[in-house]
Amino acid sequence: MDIEKDLGPEGISAAVDTNEEEQSQLNSLGGVLSNKYFEYKDARDDIEDDWIEDLRAFMGQYDPDVLGKIQEKGDRSQVYVGLTRTKVLAAFSRITDLLFQPGQKFFTIEPTPIAKQPIVEQELTEKAALEIMQAAQVIDPGLVDDLIKARFVELKEELKEETDRRVDNMEEAILDQALEQNLEGKMKDAIMEQVIFGTGAMKAGTLRIEKDHKWIKGDEGFNLIYEESPMPEMEAVSIFDLYPDPHATSVDDMRDLFRRHIISRQEFVDLKDFPGFNADEIDMCVEMYPDGNHDEAQHEKDRREIANVRDRSTQTNKFEVLEYWGSLNGYDLEEVGVEFDEDDDLSQEYQANIWMVEDKVIKAQLNPLPGGVIPYFIFPYEKNPHAFWGTGVPRMMRDSQQTMNAATRIYLDNVALSSGPMVEVNTDIMASGEDPTELYPWRVFLREGGDGNQPMVRFYQPQSNSPALVSVIELFRRFADETTA
Repeated sequence: MDIEKDLGPEGISAAVDTNEEEQSQLNSLGGVLSNKYFEYKDARDDIEDDWIEDLRAFMGQYDPDVLGKIQEKGDRSQVYVGLTRTKVLAAFSRITDLLFQPGQKFFTIEPTPIAKQPIVEQELTEKAALEIMQAAQVIDPGLVDDLIKARFVELKEELKEETDRRVDNMEEAILDQALEQNLEGKMKDAIMEQVIFGTGAMKAGTLRIEKDHKWIKGDEGFNLIYEESPMPEMEAVSIFDLYPDPHATSVDDMRDLFRRHIISRQEFVDLKDFPGFNADEIDMCVEMYPDGNHDEAQHEKDRREIANVRDRSTQTNKFEVLEYWGSLNGYDLEEVGVEFDEDDDLSQEYQANIWMVEDKVIKAQLNPLPGGVIPYFIFPYEKNPHAFWGTGVPRMMRDSQQTMNAATRIYLDNVALSSGPMVEVNTDIMASGEDPTELYPWRVFLREGGDGNQPMVRFYQPQSNSPALVSVIELFRRFADETTA
């Protein structure tokens, strides 16, 4: 027991500090979520291995175990046929060419039809009836119903024109925000992962605070004014950083999701400036982890190796922050500072957003999106039944790529072997000073004694199997075309 903390100045037991009690509750919730994160992480190990294999295929690199077996055989061909990369880029181009047409918006906004808005339709009918009834004193009563219908059509057309104008203005606003945030480039990054790994991901729907500054001329000169404005958050997210519910088979039945953020020390400290983050807890994490808490996962090491990035340091000096979206019990959320209305039933589950470092919660809030939607859009390249993750081009043609690689290596080795004769030399009857490795046209070998019927040098021509090997290569090239079409 810490006496200074638990006893007052006169030795009387002091009340427990409210912040310490609250932080203890935060850590309790953080511990539960931390355990769940490691469960989700372990469930994704096998698919990570497949993604690394797919990335190596795209980069034209052999898996380490395959390369080791090739090198054990000595001076053999190690060529890698780069067909996977060609197929991936072709699929990527087809998708992006369809989405991003030159001079055209890659999105559209359409107003909800009035037929799907019964309240609006009722309001227009009542307005038309009211206008006609006010003028009924000078109108033939038999024409009232027809006039109400005609006025309803006019009001409906006026509403459509106003709606179209607002839709156009909204499209322009969205396009301006998309250009400022390079949304097209971010979508292409997600599509590239979709084609390579079988699944892509984007985050959208939440807001971020855009900080800017400008100079304003005043009576005493120019003054620097800082401005903060909310902007929609649009971001491409690597699937390596997403850990969804392992029991989900699609986004529709995904109950919750974790995302890893690997950020620098400065970026972690800057979180204190954002709404809802616990500045004291962030300071404590910085003090507790002076070199950061990030330990590289195996897939991170593999990706650096594939990219030929060599880092001798074992410390990344970065922080690993977890972002959680999912349902939590109302009592648990209330204990961590989330406010509820008096008539809310805390025994129910509520959609929430939690940020944490290890088991320490640094932010807790209710999901701000309507309906508790998780703001991550995860889309497969080819959907697999009863599976969350999709299949990408490298996985589709993996067998064809491996067979072509093996056949091409054999082909090159066979061509090299059969490109000239192999030579057998009987050194017992070769004259002293002769070097049998020196071969050139009109070469004369001197011999000393021996049976005259026995040749001193014999030549063997290895058989060329090129036609059969070329047929195998072409056969599996066609298989690759069919499996990725």
